[in-house]
Amino acid sequence: MEGKRAGYFAGEVRIQDVTGEPGPVGVEFLAVFFSPGGRTRPHVHPVEQTLHVVEGDGVVAVEGRRWRIGVGDVVVVPAGLWHWHGATPTAAMCHVSIKQAGQTDWDQPEKDFAEYMGDLE
Repeated sequence: MEGKRAGYFAGEVRIQDVTGEPGPVGVEFLAVFFSPGGRTRPHVHPVEQTLHVVEGDGVVAVEGRRWRIGVGDVVVVPAGLWHWHGATPTAAMCHVSIKQAGQTDWDQPEKDFAEYMGDLE
């Protein structure tokens, strides 16, 4: 990842903005492609975020819990919740992120980010 978003990810990640600019209702649709081991850094959204997995295997983590996600899974991350998400170390993953446009807070503590797969559910 290069440019302004480079510090928001670990590993190789590519983002395709499906909507261009947020539409009239301010909804942001992003296709996010994670290479094996690629993932977001911990962050918080001021609004609810929906993730729809369209390819591969991934992980979603919130404080004290992480679980595996796969094709067809839909995850709703409540507003204000510390989390990260991405591919597993051995498989690529793509999800579509859907949320109202708004500033994401990337200045979050890493907590157990380094444990990566940890105790998956």
